[in-house]
Amino acid sequence: MYVKVKKRGRHRPIRMKSAGRIQEIRLVEDFLHPGKEGIELCYRGTHGSGIVELSTREFEEISSQLNSRLRLIKSVHVVKNVA
Repeated sequence: MYVKVKKRGRHRPIRMKSAGRIQEIRLVEDFLHPGKEGIELCYRGTHGSGIVELSTREFEEISSQLNSRLRLIKSVHVVKNVA
């Protein structure tokens, strides 16, 4: 997984990249505030680690966009060049 972050510095924007494997997916539930559920993707790489937090609405939007694009793929053909 690659995470690219762009944040504002003093004089110019700063771009940071981090890569790693997803170690854990956590479902976060708040019993006192039922509308604030979320999903956390915990990743760890060689030079960094972090947590990507998504609300349930954000996750549903991503999921619906992925499902609509995966339906476009009907079949896959592998072509090998034999020399």
